Amino acid sequence: MPEKRPKQTGGEAMTSHEGLTIIESLMPAILGGTLVILALVGSRELLKEASVALKKRASA
Repeated sequence: MPEKRPKQTGGEAMTSHEGLTIIESLMPAILGGTLVILALVGSRELLKEASVALKKRASA
């Protein structure tokens, strides 16, 4: 006699291990993206400061 399986509803809950695996796989991308954004903001600020300094030096 075959085993009776409960009907699947299609939306099974994710186990905590699967959730951690997904987070662990996304973490490097999130950290890398954050570092890139911070580097771009820092570069923009450096260029602003450099242009202000060069303008002051040119007018002096």
